[in-house]
Amino acid sequence: MMKLKIIAALMLLSSTSCHAFTSTNSFQTTSDRELAAFEVRDLELNKMLGVHSDYDYDLDKKYIEGIDNNNDGVRDALVKIARSLIYYDRKITKDDYEELLSLLIEIQPKKDPIKDSKSVNQLKCRYYSLHPSIQKEASFEEIRARVLNSASRRSAFGIEALDPKADPNTCEALEIEKLQQN
Repeated sequence: MMKLKIIAALMLLSSTSCHAFTSTNSFQTTSDRELAAFEVRDLELNKMLGVHSDYDYDLDKKYIEGIDNNNDGVRDALVKIARSLIYYDRKITKDDYEELLSLLIEIQPKKDPIKDSKSVNQLKCRYYSLHPSIQKEASFEEIRARVLNSASRRSAFGIEALDPKADPNTCEALEIEKLQQN
């Protein structure tokens, strides 16, 4: 019973941003500690991936191709999505991030949108090859919804006609078929 009271008191302290005594004999608010942890993670990601500018969400949604403020050829929203999906797992490598970003770029509507289910299944198979932590963070459908976050993007992509049913077994069959064609 005493443990429950202590836990309840700690939860109350953390939820009210009260000052807490730390092991270094100094006071620090809970929100300051959390903010510091986020700042450290942001610095780690910036070191690994480079600094990326923020984007204007409303402006991004106005254009099918989105906004690319730094002219690196990648829609800024896709970079933000990719960074958010890897944010909490420090085991994710730059290669894992680039594989995810590459998939997001493929999902992004283009002048010639992907409308056949076989191509969508190939995208879903690429999803299955992503780091397991990324798959745990978001399903293929959730990622696709984040990329295609406006009616014009969903329309350009032909989303209403798509119902990808790929699973890891289908992916193996598609890979074998691809090898046989080469």
